[in-house]
Amino acid sequence: WVATICISEAEAGSDAGRIRTMAEPDGQGGWRITGEKMWISYGDHDLAPRIGHCLLARTPGAAPGGAGLSLFLVPDSIDGERNAIAIRRLEEKLGLHGSPTCAMGFEGARGFLIGTEGRGLAQLFAMIAPMRLMVSVQGLTIAAGYLSTVVVCLIGLARRRLLRHAWVLLLTPFYWACLSVAAWRALIQLFH
Repeated sequence: WVATICISEAEAGSDAGRIRTMAEPDGQGGWRITGEKMWISYGDHDLAPRIGHCLLARTPGAAPGGAGLSLFLVPDSIDGERNAIAIRRLEEKLGLHGSPTCAMGFEGARGFLIGTEGRGLAQLFAMIAPMRLMVSVQGLTIAAGYLSTVVVCLIGLARRRLLRHAWVLLLTPFYWACLSVAAWRALIQLFH
């Protein structure tokens, strides 16, 4: 199993309180989820046999805003049959082409309540907090790798007395991102 997080919707953007995806009880201990989600990283792929979508939706009679959201697990398939989930499109991105990011439609898909009804946002953010740390480590690692490549290139250029052409490296956005990381690192050491 791998999992996705399905929060954003076209009409809501990053305002979770405006989410319109609905969850209706199915009478068999589960729920039927209907709505549209977008920017779902790894929303559909063949890298793992199963995908579980952690999704925020409203239940009947739920409070307005973020307080009325509940968290559901919506598997891509149940008992070997595909759940009612449609991939609307793959998003075109500038970076991270290795992760398929999808717009998805849940068309009465079967889901299961995680935790307590109406506490979905708090439950989801308890999972997201450690994930943010992992993503920041990924970004720092990429930046550090690029910075070390720039340093090696500059040393090589200096050895060949071509340093006057090294200004080209300064024009790259990655250089400025790495410089920013280096500045933060220096500030942290200064106050540590």
